[in-house]
Amino acid sequence: MTVDSWQLAVDSWQLAVGSWQLAVGNWQLLNYQLLLIKLKHRYPETGFFNQNTG
Repeated sequence: MTVDSWQLAVDSWQLAVGSWQLAVGNWQLLNYQLLLIKLKHRYPETGFFNQNTG
């Protein structure tokens, strides 16, 4: 196994890990947005969740 093919394997692995982290990040962001929507419906009178709509 040459150095180039080893480097390519490492780069591919890092790319796969990066893609996985991105997917997890998107999933967490989606859960966060769903939580905010749930809280807005549960406490519509507070106005606290409406201050960042701009």
